[in-house]
Order: sequence, then structure tokens, then C-alpha cells
Amino acid sequence: MKTSFRLLFLPLLLATCAVLMCCNGKGKKEPVAPPKDTLIVPVKRTEKVTKAPFFFEAGIQVNKRPGKLSKGVQVRELEAGTVVVAHFYGPYNMMPQGYDAIKEWMKFNKKSAAGAPYEIYVSDPIDKNGKPLDPYKVQTDIVFPVK
Repeated sequence: MKTSFRLLFLPLLLATCAVLMCCNGKGKKEPVAPPKDTLIVPVKRTEKVTKAPFFFEAGIQVNKRPGKLSKGVQVRELEAGTVVVAHFYGPYNMMPQGYDAIKEWMKFNKKSAAGAPYEIYVSDPIDKNGKPLDPYKVQTDIVFPVK
């Protein structure tokens, strides 16, 4: 049985290629991950994006369509299909290694992309006390739809 997911998509515009940044209270900017179970989808996918701004959408799974949506917010179905998933553990700046591993697997197994890849932030990188966890214990799933 194939299951589709209903997602609430919000547009994001990032000024840097890094993961979302915020001040740590000491005037220094540090990477901050999206909330747990957030799905991030590039709006316009290119192999190498080197210039800001970067356009993304954050998708959050919902059970039903909300009554009224704010401007720019959309509800869409993510259709069921075949995907390849890399369960990535490590710093976000090393995620290209996960993407490369999937591309290598796809090439070896004669699979091709059936849509843009996306990421699912499975683990919360911040503990209940607001402190960052060891990045090698934080899971991000890199998902490639394939045919």
C-alpha cells in the first residue's frame, strides 16, 4: 500500500548556504536546525548553488487542511513512490557526503531521479536544556525519489 502525506509548506529565503543561523547569546552566530520532523525541499534545484539568496520550502506534516492559510503558505500532497534514503548522522556541513553516497548508489544500481531530493530532520539537535547535542547522534534523512 502506498501512502501519500499532506504537508503544510512555508517558503524560506536563506541569505547563506549554511544551515539556519542565530545568535547564541554571546554575539556569535551558530547553526540551528529546523524543528524535528521538518522536511526541507529546494524550490529550484541546481547541482551547485554558490550565490545567495537560497530559496527553500519547509514542509510540516498535517492531518487535515487548515481553515485559513497565511500568504505564501500552501498545503500539498507528497505522493507515495520509490525513494532512496541515507540516514545521515553528523554535522550539517558534511551532508554533501550523504548526497554523494546516494548518487553513487543510484549510478551503480541504474536508478534515476524522479524528483528533487529533500531532507527530513528526524532528531532534534538541541537537548531539553537548550544545549546542542553531539552532531553524530543527530539524524537527518536525505531522500531521493527514484525510478
